[in-house]
Amino acid sequence: MKHASIILILKKSFWIWHDYLGMLILLNILWWLSALSIIAAPPFTAAICFVADKMVHDEPVRWRHVLNGFLRFFGRGWLAVGLMGLLYLILTANYFFYRQFQGGLSLFGAFWVGICIWINLIYLLQQLYLLPIIAHGDLSFWQGLKKSFLLMLDNPKTTLIMGGILTIFFLLSTISGIAPALFSISASIVIAAMTTKETLRRYRPDCYPTAPEEEETRSIKHLIRPWEN
Repeated sequence: MKHASIILILKKSFWIWHDYLGMLILLNILWWLSALSIIAAPPFTAAICFVADKMVHDEPVRWRHVLNGFLRFFGRGWLAVGLMGLLYLILTANYFFYRQFQGGLSLFGAFWVGICIWINLIYLLQQLYLLPIIAHGDLSFWQGLKKSFLLMLDNPKTTLIMGGILTIFFLLSTISGIAPALFSISASIVIAAMTTKETLRRYRPDCYPTAPEEEETRSIKHLIRPWEN
């Protein structure tokens, strides 16, 4: 089975940004507003994943889908964030506990803390697929956790490259100052949703009868001279 093309994922994500720029900016601003309450941020992230899934599958997108996704995925959004917080808490607690000891116990502590670090990194990489695949299939959190883990293991190249690209993208947008407030969160979720779609295509080609190259045929010419197309 052919792996997802990184260039194709980025190209198709770019045209989603182009087609839904206004909505993505508003969603990004609303995400920051939801983060002020803390409680609303995780389910709103899941709601953006739900909307992004419709965008990448070329389905009609309405603002009511945002509210629908927020309510439908409220618990699952919180489980995703809560598990991340729990894993980080366990890592931090173990680090500060075992650093007090010397000798054999400290060696065991270093080994155990190393395992905790790997578990945190694995779960962090799973975020590329976790909420997008839950939103796509309306899966339970544990089903999504299992499937995202398997996708990550079976597609290490795509996962690592796209994870690195998203990290660099977010860092660059943060350095720019204004971009995080306007675009970076929603844009990153679109990339994650597109990555999930193109990765799932490997396993369910019958669900995607159109070749990925044929789904988006626009080029830079459509930006420079849109009146000719």
